[in-house]
Amino acid sequence: MTYPDLSLAPPPTSKPWSWRAVAGQKGTFSLRAEDELLGGLRFESAGVSGQRATADVASARWTFMRVGFLQRHVTVRVPGASGNRAVLTSGLTRRRLFIKSPPQRFVLLESLERTWVDGAGRELMSLAHGHGDELARVTVTPEGATAGPALPLLATLGFFTLALAELKERRAQWLDLLDLLD
Repeated sequence: MTYPDLSLAPPPTSKPWSWRAVAGQKGTFSLRAEDELLGGLRFESAGVSGQRATADVASARWTFMRVGFLQRHVTVRVPGASGNRAVLTSGLTRRRLFIKSPPQRFVLLESLERTWVDGAGRELMSLAHGHGDELARVTVTPEGATAGPALPLLATLGFFTLALAELKERRAQWLDLLDLLD
């Protein structure tokens, strides 16, 4: 399937982007601008319980994998290529994304929403929890509209981290419930 070129991001006042679950396909999500399909993310293994996902956005395909135990990070690979295309490292309130070619650095600030900033500290986009069938809303800033080819990767990787955080929260709630039953 061919998706639109998101390196030419819509201005922030045009159609908002949102991540939605794909009906009947567990662990599969679509990135949409209202009714227009921009791309997708599919968790591999049993739904979102896996730590690996494949993204198809803007005519590009990436594989995300969360690895490590104490020093967790996410690798980004292009299928068929050797080595990582990018690495997202973790910190307490932020994650750093290093894209190898062309060399670029971004920071993902984590609070109630996820905010991507570039190396100069300019806010490019934010991802916030959505409402109803909208799982996350993506807001691209005017500076983000000039981010070029990195923009689809930022939108997709940001949602991947939101989904993993949600999974972690659900597991913690389940363990708390099990403790109450003991």
